[in-house]
Amino acid sequence: MTRPWLAALEGYYGPPLEHGERVALVQWLGNHDYDAYAYSPKDDPYARDRWREPYPADDMAHFAELVTVCNDAGLELGLTMNPGLDWRLDDPSEIDRLTAKLAAWHAIGVRGLAVAWDDVPGEGAAVGASHGAAVAAAFERIGTDARWFTCPVDYAARTPTTYLRAFADALPPEVDIVWTGPGIVSPTLTGTDATQLSEALGRPLLFGENFPVNDGGMEQVLHLGPYPSRDASFVAATSGAVVNFMHRPRASRIGLAVAARFWRNPTEDRYTAWEAALAEFPGLEPLARACSSWVDNAEPDRRLSEWANAARAGNKRLEAFLAGGCRADLDPVLAAEVEPWLAQWEAEASAMQAALWLLASDRAVSMDEVGAMALAWYTARRSETQAFGIRFAYYPVSHRSGDRLLSDPVSVVEGTNLTDRLCRNALEAVRP
Repeated sequence: MTRPWLAALEGYYGPPLEHGERVALVQWLGNHDYDAYAYSPKDDPYARDRWREPYPADDMAHFAELVTVCNDAGLELGLTMNPGLDWRLDDPSEIDRLTAKLAAWHAIGVRGLAVAWDDVPGEGAAVGASHGAAVAAAFERIGTDARWFTCPVDYAARTPTTYLRAFADALPPEVDIVWTGPGIVSPTLTGTDATQLSEALGRPLLFGENFPVNDGGMEQVLHLGPYPSRDASFVAATSGAVVNFMHRPRASRIGLAVAARFWRNPTEDRYTAWEAALAEFPGLEPLARACSSWVDNAEPDRRLSEWANAARAGNKRLEAFLAGGCRADLDPVLAAEVEPWLAQWEAEASAMQAALWLLASDRAVSMDEVGAMALAWYTARRSETQAFGIRFAYYPVSHRSGDRLLSDPVSVVEGTNLTDRLCRNALEAVRP
């Protein structure tokens, strides 16, 4: 089997990384089995809102430096244009402007070029054909010495839409199409999910993995847990993956690490892979266990749940875990990125420790003691920041009905929070 192409994607909604952050991440990726770094942040105005304007000289100098950094790390650099917000279907000069921007990158040594049409208006065969033809024209004018990929408007689908068929028909076979699965975020995937669409379009698909990214309605959930559930057959059914990370580059490394482990060894148990990857990040395990939830499993970390279940029988593992805190040995740069979740960890821990004390008490407890636990619980619940299970979040899970993209009921995620469970158990135990 051909080795799947694997890229880290800076493609979230939010401010682009600082240049130094990007350089540091590229250097890290070079040691973690990645092939490329793909730049496609939605809030870069010169790539999206003001795509027709040339990049300022300072930005181009940073891109040129990034080419060198990628080359030194053994990675390709992929840069993306996002012209779809105001693409003029009836203006042939639009292709000239698009090609000029991409050619400027090619001239400084960029050998990964992409055009993205995601999250813009447009449907039907005419739009699909126009978008595909623009990519094809840029490919023909600039040359085949670069890796090309493109993301269509209909990037989340189980079967081809009218737009998607016209889009794919207009593309050269060398241009990969990015696809995120049946939904924008796909909780589970198998090889059949990929082959059903790729066979209909007559080409393999480049998977767009929307993990560990946490923008939009999932921004209060920090994704530090295992890689999502993808069957081993999924790897062979695609040409590779672009892994969309968070706008917190240090915190994203654990998600990028488990993604690489899956794409290089898809039969490895994902929990085993996660725990092995955690060993690279000193001090992260307490927070990672508290922030292990995702749309596919909103429940608390299974080991913490086991310890909570055993606590009433005298097991002290959870008590010791909470007493250890979440900041010891943590990289200061990483800690600064995730401070809201560290503070939430401590608030949740305070309430759980009070609940565990009540559950273990061998004497009658006072109303003041019960009230102290209830106040700590109330404090933990006041924040929208999610830890120890997802109380509430909205993920962009979706499904198609013909050409229409609709929200899926599993988009709204409501799980069992470990603090809530323990505090309710404590109240049940102390009532007369």
